[in-house]
Amino acid sequence: MRIVSLNVAQFAGRSAIIPLARLRAPQIAPRIGALLAAEKPDVVALQEAPAKLGDFDPVTDLLGPSPVHVVRAPGPRHGPALLTRHPLRLPNAQHFKPDSLNGKGWALGELQTKAGRVLIVSLHLATLSPASRQRQIERLGTELDAYDGLKVVVGDVNSGGRAPLQLAERLNLVPYSAGATFPSSAPSMRLDWAFTSAEITVRSLVSLSHLPSDHCALRLDLLLPN
Repeated sequence: MRIVSLNVAQFAGRSAIIPLARLRAPQIAPRIGALLAAEKPDVVALQEAPAKLGDFDPVTDLLGPSPVHVVRAPGPRHGPALLTRHPLRLPNAQHFKPDSLNGKGWALGELQTKAGRVLIVSLHLATLSPASRQRQIERLGTELDAYDGLKVVVGDVNSGGRAPLQLAERLNLVPYSAGATFPSSAPSMRLDWAFTSAEITVRSLVSLSHLPSDHCALRLDLLLPN
């Protein structure tokens, strides 16, 4: 299984000047979509995916015209999203703060594979506050506690310090880093991470710096248990 995760910065490009995202998205989104499709992912996990922009939906159309299952929170805000052409069960997407404009939250869905059920989560945690990140980790943990299958969590945890270890411990997952992923022009911060159930073998995890966003993407190749 191959998963590609990317904070798309609302399709504002490498500069991530968010007020310009609405103008830039019609040009940036197709470029990102073509580069993502070239990686041949089974699942794409996005963070800061924008809502529909007028008649243009950069998320639904990201991987081309063939049918794509999309999981994202409803409404006018940006947030995490999952995209896959495989059948998807139990779709769920939420913002941590429904009344906030920051778009942090999760999008998840379950894939049925030869190894059984695998829950895939696209996650985006708080930027500045360790206490907020800890509360968000606990809330996600509560959401996933009832799920007993294999799990993969990917995304922007906005921390290269304690937060990834706290998340791994709370979810009982193994953390993986591809090194510095932000900013994509000269990566110096480990903000983007992957976490998997211990039964899953990570065959490779690499960062991709050629996509037009302020974050590098993560390409995660997994070997599921027999």
